[in-house]
Amino acid sequence: MTNITIVSGTNRDDSYTLKVAKYYYDKVSTLYEGGKVLLADFRELPKDIAFEEVYGKRRHLFEQFIETYIIGSDKFFWIVPEYNGSFAGICKVFIDAVHPRYFYYKKSCLTGVASGRAGNLRGMDHLTMILQYLRMNVFYNKLPVSKIEEAWGDIEPRMEEQKKLIMLQIKDFLRY
Repeated sequence: MTNITIVSGTNRDDSYTLKVAKYYYDKVSTLYEGGKVLLADFRELPKDIAFEEVYGKRRHLFEQFIETYIIGSDKFFWIVPEYNGSFAGICKVFIDAVHPRYFYYKKSCLTGVASGRAGNLRGMDHLTMILQYLRMNVFYNKLPVSKIEEAWGDIEPRMEEQKKLIMLQIKDFLRY
């Protein structure tokens, strides 16, 4: 049994990233029968993660988060917003706070979210380098979601083409 975690890569309230992550959660949950599908919402992380957890001063809440979403999963969908030409700092801080061995030899699929036209391609490249350093296998199909405010409604993409691309990515990654 393999669990899958969908990571909402920002702790910003009311983010499009979380909307996209919830959409992925819905779709993956309907297709996947090999274990649990989980949604890791970074808004649930400790507020002082950068000053405590990164340096090993663990709290039970953070240990539980790692156990539930990282140690217990073998596949990850990382939904990452563009922040200043890369991905959100909270995502990097989180990765830095987790022991690298918990990521070894697991599989990752990346989706970028951006207001601009590139769909966070650069941020996905940065995250790919980090994940590969952590010995993770990064799926070839990285999906950029550009002009998110126009492309996304309250709960799903506005365009059928975007829905098709997401479903293709999900189905292919589930076979990976």
